[in-house]
Amino acid sequence: MKKEKRFAIYYYDFVDDTMEGTFFASVPPLHGPIPVEERQSHLSPLFGNKGEAFALKGLKNGDNDYPCVVLMNQDGIVMLHLEHPKDLDVWKKQTTPPGEFPKIERGTVPSNPFCYVFIDCREGHNKIAIEINSSAWRKTDEVKALLQANMNMLFNNQDLGFNIIIKPETYSFDFLEQGRWHMNKNKRRVKWMTIHWNRGLIDPKVEATVLHSQFFKSLFGLFSSIEGDVTLKNPDVSGLLRKKAKLAEFFTMLIGSEQGDAFGVKWMLDNRRSYEWGEDIRIDFPMENAILDSVFGKDTLFPMPKVAMWFNQRENEIEEERNATNTQRGRKKKNP
Repeated sequence: MKKEKRFAIYYYDFVDDTMEGTFFASVPPLHGPIPVEERQSHLSPLFGNKGEAFALKGLKNGDNDYPCVVLMNQDGIVMLHLEHPKDLDVWKKQTTPPGEFPKIERGTVPSNPFCYVFIDCREGHNKIAIEINSSAWRKTDEVKALLQANMNMLFNNQDLGFNIIIKPETYSFDFLEQGRWHMNKNKRRVKWMTIHWNRGLIDPKVEATVLHSQFFKSLFGLFSSIEGDVTLKNPDVSGLLRKKAKLAEFFTMLIGSEQGDAFGVKWMLDNRRSYEWGEDIRIDFPMENAILDSVFGKDTLFPMPKVAMWFNQRENEIEEERNATNTQRGRKKKNP
């Protein structure tokens, strides 16, 4: 059975391009910036037609371009196939005549992991979905930065007078409180939970404190590992969600002391949404195989992409999560 792909959700907005800090800042523009209400109409044409290349330039001098192809640009939805070429170390066995010992040498082979990117260019919508594929990029924020820089380069080349900013959809709710709400009111359960740590980045004072816990002593002591990811299937999180639990206090301390990629927690509930607790709280969503198949016209004579419907559903679910947050806040104010 084909595994569903998961996507991190971002939103975009347009801002005036002042070109501050560049040589062109002192050069008056050829014309005034495009009016705000017209800017989104320039987004879809930026990518060209289906099948055309949309190579993304690297963010650093000397970086190679990232191959990218437009798989769809239809009805306000753009789909990109973005590659991240790499060289992988392998051991190559040389062909030898019968009876001779084969020679095996270390070498490299090219690898082209990729991810899909969907951009909702429809009027009144402003979401971008980036596939989570650690083989291509460990963090989808790297794809976001690459996409934003290249789109702004093209906007500036056209002298349109505006830029795009792309930001992750984040949530301000209390991660543990939201978990209690889902478990107790919605009767949800955690299907899996991943804990990531990098002890070289964790605040030493915080680490020394949490190591009084047998749980973290065992976790950090796994094979004397400095960095790691541990995934638990169908975990019992009641000890973590219990109010005033010492374990919850230690988790919160580690999250609060995070520097870069020091410590993070992510779990997926049985509603198939994944919640990431880190510097900020994020939720990623699955894309049903039928939605992706619809893009490629699998088993259909006349393809009818359903991505717009998928974006609409995600917007509703994002609003649902925010409403749940506001409900919690209201309850806290009434019952301090």
